[in-house]
Amino acid sequence: MPALDFRNDLIKPMLSGVLAAMLGFSWALATTCASRGLAPERQAGSRSVGSGLLFSNPFLLPGQSPQFPNGGCVGAMLLPGQNPQFPNGGCVGASNGYDLGDACLGSEIVRFISALGGVRPYSFSSTTIGISNSAELSLDQTGHVTGVISSGSGTGFTAVVADPSGLSNSGVFLLNTRAFSPNVFRFAMDRLPSGQVGLDYITRIEAINGDAFTVFSVVGGSVTYNGSPIAGLEFAGLTLFKDGTLAGRPLASGTMAFTARASKNGTLAFNRSNSAPDQTFTLNLEPQTSVQSTLATVSASLSNSPGLRGNSFLLTGIINTNGLNSSAFANNKFVLRIGGETFQTTLDAGGQSRSGNVLVRLAAPNGTLRVQLKNTDLSSVLSQGLAVDSLHAILVVEIEIGSTFVATEALRFRTRNGRGSSQFLYELGRDIQLGGLFQIVFLKAHNSSSGISFKATFLASHVRGQSNIGFGLGLGATVRIGPSFSQQLPLKLSRGAFVPAIQFLKVDTLHKICRLTTTPLPGIQTGVQPPTNAGVSQTFLLGFDLNTTTVFFSGEASRTNFPFGN
Repeated sequence: MPALDFRNDLIKPMLSGVLAAMLGFSWALATTCASRGLAPERQAGSRSVGSGLLFSNPFLLPGQSPQFPNGGCVGAMLLPGQNPQFPNGGCVGASNGYDLGDACLGSEIVRFISALGGVRPYSFSSTTIGISNSAELSLDQTGHVTGVISSGSGTGFTAVVADPSGLSNSGVFLLNTRAFSPNVFRFAMDRLPSGQVGLDYITRIEAINGDAFTVFSVVGGSVTYNGSPIAGLEFAGLTLFKDGTLAGRPLASGTMAFTARASKNGTLAFNRSNSAPDQTFTLNLEPQTSVQSTLATVSASLSNSPGLRGNSFLLTGIINTNGLNSSAFANNKFVLRIGGETFQTTLDAGGQSRSGNVLVRLAAPNGTLRVQLKNTDLSSVLSQGLAVDSLHAILVVEIEIGSTFVATEALRFRTRNGRGSSQFLYELGRDIQLGGLFQIVFLKAHNSSSGISFKATFLASHVRGQSNIGFGLGLGATVRIGPSFSQQLPLKLSRGAFVPAIQFLKVDTLHKICRLTTTPLPGIQTGVQPPTNAGVSQTFLLGFDLNTTTVFFSGEASRTNFPFGN
């Protein structure tokens, strides 16, 4: 494999505009418009930032826990759309009780706490996990719960989810832990967290008395969307991996149902009620509001031919490293999940993996990432029912780095077949970016006696189902910096300069790239205070709404930590 030079391969062309024609992945596309312009209530700047942050795990059912005899919702239950502050619905009141399923004492536990609303990425924490009967469990900031419980009849802990806009919510999460008979082999849960179009979705399905040889799969012909059959989970942007991880970036709102199968040494797991083999799940996928996913693919390809040496998967993209240098990821595991299969390596002090079948180059803090999986039998990856038609396929990719970064993306590939070989090619700018996101590709802050000036380059994308709508010309925009600053900007020919705050704004809707430069803004104006020491990372919120002649974009940058310049 040749040396990976991101300075030449990606960053320079991206910032110079050479790559601009290929860029398509950075906004939240919230609303389309049938006519030129928008009604006043839908114009840029009309939406509130970071509303309705709620856990999306299933509530405990009545009688499921003595702590929540009437079920997990304590307080008033809002339905989706009933309150603009809680667009996803939910329980508003005292601490809520959530069901993490059953767990067998002495077995490894892997679960995910999930949330919707607010601004991503979320930060999960707990002051009670690791105490009492949850002493052997741990919760990382991505919501990943792991550990082994050796004693007790039930395990509970309180967790808090917070987002960069300052919102937070708390809930009680319960595991039904007990010593199951070794003869019991059944699913540990029967309900799944809700998801949302365009946002990363990651959870875990497990089986009681399962082990490393337990294989999870989707029963053929069982997947439905809004009651109608579809070919597979991939067509909704999701994949059930063999280890039980269910991940992806949902492509459409509605209700998806499927039947999962778990097998071990030829034996099928029964459902959670232990009444029949296999487990049926229903997954609620909520409509898109603003998209803030984190993995942005620039290019990807997959080749499969007779013999291992001709097989390769290659992905180049951008992630939000939160201002950390490559050394911060040293000795962290790097997990690549693709097409139901999982591959893993370990990063060195330079953020790289240079040996084995998984080669990685992570250039931080700019967040450019290149991953190559080579000399590996990819036939099982290609057996997940990927075909959309004779020319296209959908493949779900998940990247996990240590405990700080987890993201997924559903990619649409063009396919070529011939002489026993297959090639899948993702062409950004030609293919639909499935899901879209709001992604900053360059951000710099300069601290002076007058305040902090900001310079950012970020990108715009279509989402599936709306790709037939052109981006039009920019009519107006709203820029939000930190918790306090917001300014509406009328645009002329998609650009403008606005004294005294916004020095320059250019929206290139043809190439889907936008550039913003501000004058020094005092902390009292933005709520972003200068750091006391040079090079100290700072967390703040950057939001952007754009009203064009055809569409309305709205999004917030996910939590952005970066070192200030002086």
